[in-house]
Amino acid sequence: MKQISRLLLACMVSAGLGAEVFAENDSADVIVYHASPGGISTAIAAAREGLSVQIITPNYRLGGIEANGGLVNSDQGPHPKETIGGLRLEFHQRIDRYYRETYGADSRQVMRATKGDFPAGRFEPKVAEMVYHRMLAEYPSIRPVVYGQELVSVEKKDGRIVSIVCEDLDHPGETVSYPGRIFVDASYTGDLLAGAGVSYYLGREPRSMYDESKAGIRSGANVGAADRAVQSYNYRMTTTRVATNRVPVVKPADYEKNRADYYATSKRNFERVRAGERKFWHPEWAELPNLKFDTNIGDMMEFAHGYSEADRAGRREIERVQRNYSIGYLWFLQHDPLTPEATREQFAGLGFAKDEFPENDSFPVELYVREGRRMIGEHVLVQQDLTTNIRKPDSICIGSYFMDCHACAWIRTEDGSLALDEDGNPQREGYVGGDIDPYEIPYRSLVPKKNECTNLLVPVCISATHVAWTSVRMEPIFAMMGEAAGVASALALESRLPVQDVNPAVLRKKLEACGAIVDLPEASAGSAAMSWSPQTVTAGSAVTFSVKDLTGQVEALWDFDGDGKADASGSQVSTVFDGAKNPLVTLCVRSPAGDVLALMEQMVPVKGAVASDVSVDSESSSGIETRGGLAQTAKEGRGGPVYGENFLNDMGKNKGGVSVRYNLPLSAPGRYAVYISTDPAKGRPDNTLVRINTVGGESEVRVDQRTADNPCGLVFAGEFALPQADAWVEIRNDGTERYCIFDAVRAIYLGE
Repeated sequence: MKQISRLLLACMVSAGLGAEVFAENDSADVIVYHASPGGISTAIAAAREGLSVQIITPNYRLGGIEANGGLVNSDQGPHPKETIGGLRLEFHQRIDRYYRETYGADSRQVMRATKGDFPAGRFEPKVAEMVYHRMLAEYPSIRPVVYGQELVSVEKKDGRIVSIVCEDLDHPGETVSYPGRIFVDASYTGDLLAGAGVSYYLGREPRSMYDESKAGIRSGANVGAADRAVQSYNYRMTTTRVATNRVPVVKPADYEKNRADYYATSKRNFERVRAGERKFWHPEWAELPNLKFDTNIGDMMEFAHGYSEADRAGRREIERVQRNYSIGYLWFLQHDPLTPEATREQFAGLGFAKDEFPENDSFPVELYVREGRRMIGEHVLVQQDLTTNIRKPDSICIGSYFMDCHACAWIRTEDGSLALDEDGNPQREGYVGGDIDPYEIPYRSLVPKKNECTNLLVPVCISATHVAWTSVRMEPIFAMMGEAAGVASALALESRLPVQDVNPAVLRKKLEACGAIVDLPEASAGSAAMSWSPQTVTAGSAVTFSVKDLTGQVEALWDFDGDGKADASGSQVSTVFDGAKNPLVTLCVRSPAGDVLALMEQMVPVKGAVASDVSVDSESSSGIETRGGLAQTAKEGRGGPVYGENFLNDMGKNKGGVSVRYNLPLSAPGRYAVYISTDPAKGRPDNTLVRINTVGGESEVRVDQRTADNPCGLVFAGEFALPQADAWVEIRNDGTERYCIFDAVRAIYLGE
């Protein structure tokens, strides 16, 4: 019989959680390695389908980086109500119910747990752990979690995993074999997939590998090249100022070295603090219920690079160094004389929450591994899947978090010392950022290549590039992918099929029946919504487009080639695409009087296409740079075409001082027809300045915004050779009269 640690046993008994033990060598239908949110959702979804499940984890707690590591300001993205469903939504709802029942619906705890208008987007680590225990306990076929078990080897036969072998960390040298039928790697480092001989990538791919504009090294002579760097790790410390629940921060070992090398180098930032120009540049924490904080500081570049492939001793050493760095950084901000007094006051009185992680001196027990191995599976999720090719026929959940890569490395001089900028600040590189709209995540990214393993699912270290990982790497997404992995396990076993051959339509239907959100909302405006069939288009085959929910005597006009002119009309029409690109299709719905009631556009994926038409709206969450005073004009009550909910305008003022730059996320260089949109009402300029960054340099043209010869309100600016990276169109009000407007820009691919 395998025993969990005595300390954990005592903690669980005192919390009323129970502490059953597990008989070794029992076979289970599904073996889940690591009790992360992705692993827990996998287990519950599989049990819900009637399977027996065994969770095995090297840790001594449930909940991964949330309950073990303090990442409890949930990274849910800007659209949680539209993108978070299924078991992950249930998790948040249960936490919300706990705070309401314990403290009252109008309590400060409930208020602090609410993030935006989403309930329980913030929570305490111990509450997350409690909720996870309760959710698992409701499914008898989920066996008691086996803690303190670290993977050492994987046994395979005929392309399938037969069992995994783990070493008992409480009894070094003692190993246990865990046989199963389906295996799930829910770890943050991809240990199981690597042990099974599944292909993976660790580090940053070269820009040339997948034509990602944000790929590769981000600075220096080798921009765009590959390396082994991953984004920095840290410990998400749970802190408080409540004296009765505070453990003081103590200066750790390694402090003086870290102080000299890293802590004290932000000279210009400190000068600005002393001058009263700003607070300290990195006071990043989020207030949690019960006067605690998720303190997200102490990123340590470079030590993360070797963590995933290090042996046990190597990982423990990295954890030790990172722990001392994180604690020391907090101590530096509170006490060091080099720190400005205003910053010391800002961080004064902050200590570790005594009632969190008591077995580890109230310090998180799990390092925040922001990036480890990434599987190379049936479909590699790339940057374009997040920006242009956002719909997938086998979608199992929705991603929406912005691209967010913490620094990967310090920039160093030839002698190895930190390179400082002119203000004396250490230079970091590797940041990747950018707002994106929601996108669909395909089931194919959760499965290995079929010739490598047929009974492994990977809902955490999925098949994704470093760039795509910057968005997909969030715990809510891991949990939703885990739910899909659990249901897929049941379908694979029921049909006696490799996991790669699970019917995605059946999988999606089952997920939807359980409250999961598997599709993006249909492109819509007003009461109309557009769709097409088949969803994945083949060159030369007919595609049928439909618009539903139309009322009254209205006209539906379709633009298939991107110029804004109607190519067909009717509530259901068909066309054929040549396959050279992913086209932008526009639907314009007009009243009998000719007023535009709805205007929507959608990029349609064509199988094998290497380029895409692109459209960027002025109210988009990504790709927009504005300058000068701009007013919003809503589309309500207007008869002209407006993309989205509003357009921007200069109100006829500040001529020469207003501009909007639209950064175009092109998937390929080539010749493009560039259009800007207009609402051709009275009072528009006839000479609006448009600047375009082309292959040969910047070009500029003047366009007439008073008229448009098409129902979509597009004005042709010209044909240009555009680069894939740093392609942009800028609308300016220099030398114009009347109201210059800024709505949408589109680039229609014409060829190489």
